[in-house]
Amino acid sequence: LVALGDAEDYVHILLRTADGVTADVETSCAAVGPSEPSIFLRGTRGSFSVMPGSRTGHFRSIDPAQRFPRRRSSVALPPLNASQEHINFVSDTLELPNNLLPGIEAFWQAVYASVRQENSYVVLMSPKAKPYKQADARRLMNKEHIVIICGHYEGLDYRTEELIDEKISIGDYVLSGGEVASMVVMDSIIRLQKGVIRDESLDEESFDNALLEYPQFTKPAEYKGRRVPEILLGGNHAKIRLWRKKMALYETLKYRKDLLAGRQFSEEEVRLLKQLKKELEEGKDPLYTYEV
Repeated sequence: LVALGDAEDYVHILLRTADGVTADVETSCAAVGPSEPSIFLRGTRGSFSVMPGSRTGHFRSIDPAQRFPRRRSSVALPPLNASQEHINFVSDTLELPNNLLPGIEAFWQAVYASVRQENSYVVLMSPKAKPYKQADARRLMNKEHIVIICGHYEGLDYRTEELIDEKISIGDYVLSGGEVASMVVMDSIIRLQKGVIRDESLDEESFDNALLEYPQFTKPAEYKGRRVPEILLGGNHAKIRLWRKKMALYETLKYRKDLLAGRQFSEEEVRLLKQLKKELEEGKDPLYTYEV
């Protein structure tokens, strides 16, 4: 995940080296000027800094070989004299050539080259795109390697457009940055990967076949006078399937009628829609009506 903001914000980068070691860093109080560039990157496991007028970068991080023991959570406060666990740090310096001094062009090239692979598909989180759909998640789940780029506060330099394969928006509203939106996209794709969720759990979800999902119920069978529909307790799987289809149609008509525009209904769905119309005209609650 690469999040590039304008100069007064911050940059969050994930660097991948040839031997597979990664560094997770983000800027803090960064300043990049035309005459005396300086930058300080601080991350979860280390930092990298270049002082004004210097061509030497200083890198310090937690030793990647160090392993921390698992701790059992406790609500008890530690003793006042408790000391922190010993942490091994690795420090090094890096001499920067003239063309790699901190600057927008060199910095972008370094970040982009560090994560992009031959099979990468580059996505930019942007309001300048059609709203993200479940069909997009199913399409992107087959990509071998996805790089998600997020602007923060402002957009990216427009000249980076040629590096983007696709723009994605999660809705017609404004966020401070694309990081949260990118998590929505990532979760929607990851949950579709083989082995993450049982295949049968993905068969009848909202937005599949342009319908919202049918209502879900848990135990007990009755709670504060509201019972689980009897049809779900009877064990007749054929009737349960029809009830679920009818309720999916009902939920979609009730909350997202726009999803049904232009949809080709099956004969079974047409019959269920007629049944729904009759029940509603008679003042019945489709949730507890069993004529399916």
